Amino acid sequence: MALWSMAAGITLLGLAAFGVPSLADAIAPLVPAAVEERIGALVEDQIGSLLGNPPACAAPEGRAALDRLVARLRGDLPPGLRVSVRRSRTDANALTLPGGRVVVLSKLLDEARSPDEFAGVLAHEFGHVAARDPTRSLIRSSGIAYLLGYLVGDVAGSAVIVALGENVLSAGYSREAERAADAYAVAAVTRAGGDAAALATILERIAADRDESLALLRSHPFTRERAAAIRSRAAPPAADRPPLLDAPSWAALRAICATNPPG
Repeated sequence: MALWSMAAGITLLGLAAFGVPSLADAIAPLVPAAVEERIGALVEDQIGSLLGNPPACAAPEGRAALDRLVARLRGDLPPGLRVSVRRSRTDANALTLPGGRVVVLSKLLDEARSPDEFAGVLAHEFGHVAARDPTRSLIRSSGIAYLLGYLVGDVAGSAVIVALGENVLSAGYSREAERAADAYAVAAVTRAGGDAAALATILERIAADRDESLALLRSHPFTRERAAAIRSRAAPPAADRPPLLDAPSWAALRAICATNPPG
């Protein structure tokens, strides 16, 4: 019985490590856009609840500036692309959800020192949209969580173990997705006439006070590795290039949440 149990455990771990990710890669392109859209809407509602249900930031001048920047960066992404800004003072981040939804947390705008830096992060998220990474990740993490929960014998009561195993097993794939999204961002910002290397600059600044020494548990490459790869791909922008956003538009975008009460 002990040997059979050990064999079953090894089989499940192997399936979680190799079978589920491969299956997710095969299934994700087959998910209908309407299904992705419904899932994305639900996930965005949950994110809003975690943030204290602040309304989407929509100061008119800021929203117009954001729409212009999105139009310059989106390339051939599907027409259903939606970008929203939510007030958050705790995390400088942007999130890509299924269905072509990108949620920008307002602290990212506080951290960005130029339109090029913000454009780099936004284009990185567009890379995840283009690759349908959110749907692939959802399928993969759900399958891995179920298998690991089954292995420990208590799906509901082993949330910590399941989350830890899921993060470790998914780390390699997350690195691949991040590298691909970085490359997409460099191409998109360069095509729009911006400084693609600015993405490396803002990544380094945001990560400066974070501990990235736990290699086993991290889900992204070291920041210095990503920054070096971004700079190696980015071509110097033309000296006489027009800015991605002029100074008044950039100021308006950074103040897009000015009319929203704190969450």
